[in-house]
Amino acid sequence: MAEILSVLLEEYIGKAMFTRGIPFKYWERERHEWPLRYADVKDIYRQLDVFIEAFDVYPNKYISIVKDAYKYPELFNFVLHAKVDTYDAVLLSTALKEKCRYFITDDKRLREKVPKYKNLKLVSAEDYRSRFLAAKNAT
Repeated sequence: MAEILSVLLEEYIGKAMFTRGIPFKYWERERHEWPLRYADVKDIYRQLDVFIEAFDVYPNKYISIVKDAYKYPELFNFVLHAKVDTYDAVLLSTALKEKCRYFITDDKRLREKVPKYKNLKLVSAEDYRSRFLAAKNAT
């Protein structure tokens, strides 16, 4: 859930800075100081509700929402050997601990660094959606 909220916040803050003419080279410096409008916050909550509702359609069948619960050996391996950011390493290690088969991310660099690890395969949202629909249509 943290990853989704982070992406939504970045999208809204980036859109606000763009429409107000903040040069891209200053975004990294400015984004932590940028306030969101009330309408944006309401829309973010709405999108989070839609996300949660979408995944509750098939509870525990295809997608699980879990709390961070990583194993240190895997965490260290991702950070030290695969050169993955610590935040991503925690997410990947949690996915392994929860015995997930897929890790859905649109972070292309992460998918290239760790395309597959043990039984965990990193896929884009579109790739996973295609697999999900194919599996659903096959039943």
